[in-house]
Amino acid sequence: MPKAEADRSAPAHMDDPQLRARHIERVMSLIGIIDQLFVARATKALRPTGLPFARFTILNHFSHDPARGWTISALAKVMDLNQPGTTKLLQKLEAQGYLIAMPDPKDQRIKRMFITAEGTKAYRTAIELLAPDIAKAFGQIDGPALQALRAPLEQLKSWFDDHRG
Repeated sequence: MPKAEADRSAPAHMDDPQLRARHIERVMSLIGIIDQLFVARATKALRPTGLPFARFTILNHFSHDPARGWTISALAKVMDLNQPGTTKLLQKLEAQGYLIAMPDPKDQRIKRMFITAEGTKAYRTAIELLAPDIAKAFGQIDGPALQALRAPLEQLKSWFDDHRG
């Protein structure tokens, strides 16, 4: 068995810094590859909706708490986007009827964006289009393995979320 293959299948002795570094490098590489492959597949699956992947991710963010209104700057910050790019995405979603701009009740100079019923419907339609492919991808992973995978991914997500540049 080649050494690279042995490294993947052998029990990890994480007290060896070099082996640990190789595992971390491979995990980060896999996360990046999975992201690229998923975005490409999702982009193709979403074409019929007229909802490019970047706009889908914005609607995904709004769908977590539909009653929350977001300012452009707050949304740009949490999504790690620049303000001009965020503004452009929000304007397109607003033109599609998926978001609505409302003045902030405490400060009329501030505009908050909210997801509309049409935006929620478009988001659900997009999820329905993505669901079969996601189900196939995750169908190979049994429940205990999926549960074991989630915890360290949550830890990584939290660390990166807490340490934004």
